[in-house]
Amino acid sequence: MVFAGQEASEEFIAAEVRARPAPTDPLHAAVAALQRAAETMYEQYRDGAVLLGRVIAASPELQERELGKRAALAERIAAALRDRGTAAPAAAVTAWTAVAIFFVARNQWNQTGNERTLAELMGVALDDFLAATIVETYDERP
Repeated sequence: MVFAGQEASEEFIAAEVRARPAPTDPLHAAVAALQRAAETMYEQYRDGAVLLGRVIAASPELQERELGKRAALAERIAAALRDRGTAAPAAAVTAWTAVAIFFVARNQWNQTGNERTLAELMGVALDDFLAATIVETYDERP
């Protein structure tokens, strides 16, 4: 993560994934956990996020480091999803999707002039993702 200690953030998020009610599908469980982390841990760092976003964007080394953090977070979320009973391949895809949603939202959140919360932006990113990927009928499979 970019603010609180990486290990503490990941453990908080994993615990939140595991705590989601059983009927919650894996993607919504993962995004809800990330939203909870945003509300309780990250929102207080909004002012610093703008500067941090600029610093990361200007540094290939920091961009590479951030990719490693994304991978670690995705693995922690996938493990929590597996603990909830999600099959390993589905847990991996779902975790990476949730992490992508988080970082799309984070990259909007840390823009100068943004007034929306990180959790709100994650909800928008999730809705946009679902609207782009879910169709009522699927006639062909590759």
